[in-house]
Amino acid sequence: MKKKRMVKPVLAVLLLTGLGFYGCKGSEQASEVETPTPYADENLLCTFAGEGFVNYKVSRFFALEAMNNFSSHYSWEGASLSDKPVVIYNSLTEEPRFYEFRVIKDGKEVGAISCVANKKEGEPVRYILPYATPVQETVTRSLLNQNNKLIDAGYPSKIVSKNFKTSRAIDVLSGEDYSEPVETEVSAKEIIMNADEELLKQLGLDDKEKYQEAMRHYEEEEAKLSDYWAFIDSVENNIINVSEEELLNAMSSGSRNWQADTIVTLDRWYNKKDWTPSFGEYCGPNCMAFITLGFGEESGYPDCPTVNNYWKLKALYETFGETIGTGPKVYSQLSNGLSKLTNFKLETDFLHFFDTVKKNIDNTGYPSVSLRSSKLFQDWKDLAWHYRVIMGYKYVYPTYHYQFLWWTWDVNATERYYIIHDNGTDSDDTGECVEHENTYYHLWSAHVVKK
Repeated sequence: MKKKRMVKPVLAVLLLTGLGFYGCKGSEQASEVETPTPYADENLLCTFAGEGFVNYKVSRFFALEAMNNFSSHYSWEGASLSDKPVVIYNSLTEEPRFYEFRVIKDGKEVGAISCVANKKEGEPVRYILPYATPVQETVTRSLLNQNNKLIDAGYPSKIVSKNFKTSRAIDVLSGEDYSEPVETEVSAKEIIMNADEELLKQLGLDDKEKYQEAMRHYEEEEAKLSDYWAFIDSVENNIINVSEEELLNAMSSGSRNWQADTIVTLDRWYNKKDWTPSFGEYCGPNCMAFITLGFGEESGYPDCPTVNNYWKLKALYETFGETIGTGPKVYSQLSNGLSKLTNFKLETDFLHFFDTVKKNIDNTGYPSVSLRSSKLFQDWKDLAWHYRVIMGYKYVYPTYHYQFLWWTWDVNATERYYIIHDNGTDSDDTGECVEHENTYYHLWSAHVVKK
């Protein structure tokens, strides 16, 4: 269970980038203004590719398309993508985990597309972020020392620099020491495989058939992911030699037929996403309070805030915090708190499937709750997880008929994303982040119903 405080970011640093979409040994055409943002060195990125991690040029290919898909949602029309990424490392293994490309508009970093560096962690794009975390120049200088790396603790809303010799960690935004436990995520499958009887019962997997069904699901997803990356690997040379101009022209041309390109937001919640004040409530109570806030007078909660009033919001969130309590909670405990204070409750789903979440949102017009996994330190006794509210979704079902160079992708090329409200662990003070449907870290979902 994660407790985070919302932090107001300072003005993002400026950056100008040129075009250019070349392989590790290709020519450089990027033109960047000097900036504190610690973009990775070309040689380092090529070393990663040689070690079996994703070629960053491949990641940028998919990041560019993701930026294009969300351009209207985040007013990114006319924006460009940083030529190189910021590398985020796994806080335990020190291996590269994310390539974060910055979205640049009018000379400012206004967003980020975060891609996986390890093919086993899911499809290429992980997060679409409507913010870009600035980095203090002093922190960037410290990264020149090979002992300091940006790590995934608190990511994506936070970026932390860790010295792996001294274990000292620093918040790159404030430049202050990062005092919270340094952690990294483990997969939902790993959690279930290592769960004791009590945890399996809490997850509804104490039934042998349900447990086996869950394992079959994860194995099928792993096989699909392996096939997906095998295809990408087979055309990697083609990808890294496609110019950005050719790619953007193909995206805007009639060479792919859109069967569906839909974004759905639950406006009663989406329009209040940034009402959440910096009270630092635990994720479970925070989710239940935000769900109540969206229902407004329909919620049944006495004097539910209908305007962005600090004191009424503070009272709402504190009431849920007191009712549900601190520490790790399961869905039944969250539902009991919601039911006690409102006209609504939660019903759990089986595992965490996009189709299930979409169906529930479409049928009820109410949000769902997403549970993703994480792990503290290296001890399974420190296992934790994190709740978020799904307040919308986006899906793209294209049929690709690119007529240039190499693209003949006739397999399912679906891109599906959750639009999430969060307590600050995955979002900035906008309260929003967008996450790929990747089931690797998604443990369980639940949906809101009337009592």
